[in-house]
Amino acid sequence: MAEPAAARSSPSPPTPESSYPQPNDLTGESPLGYLTDLRMTLAADLLAEPGASVGAVARRIGYADAFSFSAAFKRERGISPSNLSQPATV
Repeated sequence: MAEPAAARSSPSPPTPESSYPQPNDLTGESPLGYLTDLRMTLAADLLAEPGASVGAVARRIGYADAFSFSAAFKRERGISPSNLSQPATV
């Protein structure tokens, strides 16, 4: 009896999606969620520096304006970024 065609053919080559671990497998969150968390962690570190302004930190981590950064930071961290910024020491 002849072998079915599917049994005779070799498996298709692996696709990039199946060959490598996916970001969700490594971090437990989506790529966008991971990037957002990374940016907010960096922002919190920058805001802890004396004299750091919310606007300057927003631009440094890639936000176009302080308003959108503040909204995203508060949504992710539950606190306003202006509450973390330290006044400049004299």
